[in-house]
Amino acid sequence: MSVRRSDFHDRDHARTYFNKFLEEPSSTNYGSWNNTGLGDAGLYLGNIAASSVQLQDPPTWFRDMEVDAYLEDYWHVKRNLTVDLGFRYEAHPARTTKNNITNGFDLVNHAIVVGTPISTLIADGWTTQAIITNMENIGAKIESPQQAGIPGTLYYGDDLTVSPRVGIAWQPFGTKWGTVLRGGYGRYIYPIPTRNANPGPTSLPFAYSYSQNYNLASQSPDGLADYPLREVYDPATNPNSIEMGVNASNIVNTSTTTAITPGIAGGAPGYLDPDFKPDMVTEVNTTLEQPLKWNSALRLSWVWTHGSYLDHAYYPNDALSAFVWEMDTGTTPPQGGASVIGTPQQNTYAATATNPYDNTVWGNFEWDEKTGWSNENDLQVNYQRLFHNGFAFQIYYVWSKAFREGGNSTRDSQVYPTQDYLGAEPIMASFTSTYPVTPAAIPPSRPSGIASYADWHAQDVWQRYQLDSGIPPQHLEFNYIFDLPVGRGKRFLGNANRFLNELVGGYQIAGVGSPLVSQIFQVGSSNWGPNSPIHIYKHKLPITDCRSGNCYPSYLWFNGYIPPTQNATSGQCTAANGVKTGAGGALECVYGLPADYTPYQEPIDTVPGTPFYNTNDVTVNLANGQTKTAGYGSGPVGTNLYSKTFIPGPKNWETDISVFKVFPITERYNLRFNVDAFNFLNHQGWNNPNSTDGTEAYWPGGQSGAKSYNAGRQLQFTLRLSF
Repeated sequence: MSVRRSDFHDRDHARTYFNKFLEEPSSTNYGSWNNTGLGDAGLYLGNIAASSVQLQDPPTWFRDMEVDAYLEDYWHVKRNLTVDLGFRYEAHPARTTKNNITNGFDLVNHAIVVGTPISTLIADGWTTQAIITNMENIGAKIESPQQAGIPGTLYYGDDLTVSPRVGIAWQPFGTKWGTVLRGGYGRYIYPIPTRNANPGPTSLPFAYSYSQNYNLASQSPDGLADYPLREVYDPATNPNSIEMGVNASNIVNTSTTTAITPGIAGGAPGYLDPDFKPDMVTEVNTTLEQPLKWNSALRLSWVWTHGSYLDHAYYPNDALSAFVWEMDTGTTPPQGGASVIGTPQQNTYAATATNPYDNTVWGNFEWDEKTGWSNENDLQVNYQRLFHNGFAFQIYYVWSKAFREGGNSTRDSQVYPTQDYLGAEPIMASFTSTYPVTPAAIPPSRPSGIASYADWHAQDVWQRYQLDSGIPPQHLEFNYIFDLPVGRGKRFLGNANRFLNELVGGYQIAGVGSPLVSQIFQVGSSNWGPNSPIHIYKHKLPITDCRSGNCYPSYLWFNGYIPPTQNATSGQCTAANGVKTGAGGALECVYGLPADYTPYQEPIDTVPGTPFYNTNDVTVNLANGQTKTAGYGSGPVGTNLYSKTFIPGPKNWETDISVFKVFPITERYNLRFNVDAFNFLNHQGWNNPNSTDGTEAYWPGGQSGAKSYNAGRQLQFTLRLSF
């Protein structure tokens, strides 16, 4: 269907024509016809679909303090045995905010906790009566700290933390060989960074964004979605016809008591567990040190480190997926119901209906706990030569095995409620698929005595305790300093006069380098079809990747999943299957895959031309006999065979070097000249490959978005005057 400008007699006629062209009514939910553009296309004709006004949270003045004491003593037990004993005490009172302007959450009572009475907050302008009334209208509760059973500061202090330290040095052969066996134990406390745990207010009732969105059923005049698609554009007769520059002023009413709808707290920064302890680290180590010739020593070490009270994000109200809801209840996910305050909207609870913790008021929110932990084992080898005869160096190798759950704010280790998983509740429906489906793992059963919304240790272990990809499994490093043998008294130009010596003598070279830095990465785990062993090819299988429309040389690092219609070897990557031709005339396929290529994991349907091709969709058979199409997935994380599988990535290296000299001017003044070269040999390095399809750019920048592991060579020249 084509639309001509001459078809429109005026702008309002154009709007009506355009919107009717887009509208596709389906029961009481309206949307746009396929391939007709955006649902809010009327915006380009001057119609306003949504507008908002933000009430910012107040500034935070807070106090954070600690009190420390430390006692240490050395005890020479024998001539060849020394013991170092230390004891550290730390008090970390709860952080406080000025006038106690802060908020938290009471999971037991489903209530926001504020540190200052609401009447005071309103009087001081930190919130408004409209916000409070609006929250009460939808059933939100606000409590005092006393009602929640927590301190007035909303957080507990940690005033009694002790950190013993023990160090032992033993010479098993006395002074004969110089051998020393060292060992140590210690506990260390790290205060909470403010960027991770701001004690000030960050959400309701302090901060809120008022909006008027006519596309939402809960805010449209007739209670149905996509109102701008269906409205009659006549500002004279329809007060809801908002036109920019005509009647767009004050369409957002910040004094309304119906602007906040069920689902509040969704997307909020989250709340902190009142028992928010400082991080603590326990370390045990032992080192065997042997002096050698040439002022050098060899050290062999084992180090075990355990982190406790790490923060991790728990989402107690994360909504069930459509598949899990349908399987658990035998019904389609609810879209809402009558409003709490009696308004006619039909989808009032659409944002909350499938939430496991609270399905009427609260949306999903973050609960930041201090129950995370980490474990790491290191084996270290260090060889060091002290400065002698003009040079010194050190080289060391570290093998590491690190596991973690938590400790990286909200960037990873997120944990979800058990109800989000298939099998946690009785199953009332079934599903069918033309092709085999790999069964999902079932989470551990909730122990008795633990609230239905609460997190617990076994759940954390099952979902998120895994290798820490941020710590290299192996790395080899070195550093050195070397006097250039040039100038007075040196091998070259040893008899140079003062001017020549100042010009070319006395230079030193220093450098650091990493000849080996290894990587690991987590493979994708989103497919539920056939599984096969992972084969790691590294750089043994060069391929040509034309999927972007341009062809780039690449590698297949491991046997990731490449769909049949993208694999030129399969015979399915053809124009008949909808494959496009790229800029160079080649089909947008991957060329060069071996004939026996088998992905480690595949979607359920991999047969081109079938309705569910290249998806994990299955047919759910509901309790009433109806069927629904849903994406198979038994929970947010942890259920797939490859959920915690890490494989080696490329190894990289880099080196930096500096040439420098100090020019003495007087006894007080010195001038230092430096030439520093970072990534001296300009080695770009390799990033980890795509975690799902296994491909890796042949050269950094060879594919769209690909970047080198190391930054390019950088030269820096400096002069520094010291006095």
